Amino acid sequence: QQFIGVIGSDYSGLYVSTGGFTGKARQEADKRSNLSLMDQGRFIEALLENYERLDPQLQALIPLRKVYIPIRPR
Repeated sequence: QQFIGVIGSDYSGLYVSTGGFTGKARQEADKRSNLSLMDQGRFIEALLENYERLDPQLQALIPLRKVYIPIRPR
């Protein structure tokens, strides 16, 4: 409720939670076109999908590197 009050109706908001969301929080977000919720899993997906496009300073905050693991052909 406080976050909704801060963004008001003139702005869009993205609320990221590593602990998930209550049913009530999801209902509130569903009612509003300017509010999106992102859980931990979706945040990690988005980070990995966009990591190489991030500014180097942001990459330095979350240093990642690709690791290749060989698999057996089927």
